[in-house]
Amino acid sequence: MQAVAIANIELNIIKQVICMRRFFFLIVLVIVFGITNIHGQAPQDKSTVWTRTKFLPIPIVAYNRSYGITVGALVNAFTQLNPNDSISPPSRTSLGLGYTQNKSWFLFASQKLYMQQDLWRVSWGLGLGKSNFQFYDDIDGEGNGIFIDYQTHVQFFSAQVMRHIGKRFYTGLKYQVSKSTTEFEGTNNPDEIAFLSGLGIPVSYDTRNYVYYPTAGWFLNATLFSNMKWLGSDLNFSNISVNANNFRKLSQQSILATRFFGYTGLGTVPFVGQKVVGGKDLRGYTKGEYRSDMVVALQSEWRYNFKEKWGLVGFGGFAYAAKTASTPASGLLPSIGTGIRFLALPKQQMRVGIDVAAGKNDWGLYIRVGEAF
Repeated sequence: MQAVAIANIELNIIKQVICMRRFFFLIVLVIVFGITNIHGQAPQDKSTVWTRTKFLPIPIVAYNRSYGITVGALVNAFTQLNPNDSISPPSRTSLGLGYTQNKSWFLFASQKLYMQQDLWRVSWGLGLGKSNFQFYDDIDGEGNGIFIDYQTHVQFFSAQVMRHIGKRFYTGLKYQVSKSTTEFEGTNNPDEIAFLSGLGIPVSYDTRNYVYYPTAGWFLNATLFSNMKWLGSDLNFSNISVNANNFRKLSQQSILATRFFGYTGLGTVPFVGQKVVGGKDLRGYTKGEYRSDMVVALQSEWRYNFKEKWGLVGFGGFAYAAKTASTPASGLLPSIGTGIRFLALPKQQMRVGIDVAAGKNDWGLYIRVGEAF
């Protein structure tokens, strides 16, 4: 009984901390500066983590039909944690914030650490925000539905640790905790408040020749993730996500990149656990019309560097969202688009760019650091 009481106290503490926004910057500072200083300096090297860090700040100006104009800022920092490590890619730290025309906002921090000759890959992210979005309600079951506005406040933290286990395979453990409050407008749908806490097992296979701009190889990743009540989660449900990326050099200046993505929920999946077609897995969809417990997408992108620091991309693909109680099966959802790239950090092969993409009765404009995948 004492152990149960202690566990309940600890879970209540977690729930209180995640809801306290004043701790957000403190957590960021502790993790960012703590981890980089612990791992950042080799004893035989006189350089510091700061002198080895390259910063890439960019303004955010984007547009889509749901959020309107988005303005904000994104700062990326790339650091070789150990200068004597000739295998690990540079680690990446990101800080971002933004505000949209429809009064949504976000604030986040994340980090991906590559350590000990790429033996360990550690990543974490945390953030908070408010999203004024919409979903499609198929009232009569024949696709003659309406869009319903909703507002979600969310706070989250996730962390993942993976270790190389041989033959380009990595595996480890993922933990994620979040609190979301979703309010639906003008309907009988009850508000949804969900505190989710769960563990996942990721497995990766990585033969890419460079993680930030691969020109050859494969990257495959599969994760089984479960939200569990014994970890404090309000709901018990699971999901499986799979992605497979392939990169092939066509010529000295051009690369063909292809990506498959699949997601399926298991058990009784709540609204917040569904997947929406769009984002990196199929650009050109921004209205939130297609969401489901199961989504699959396939896309290819041609990357052509026509000058030393300038390049173009052209991409296209399809997605499919399975039928749910409120959303009909989507059928094949096509996407096509193009973009421009600028090589901002040549040593890290880090590019920034702008993409414009069109989908079925939808389109979007995207500002990006790095490639879509």
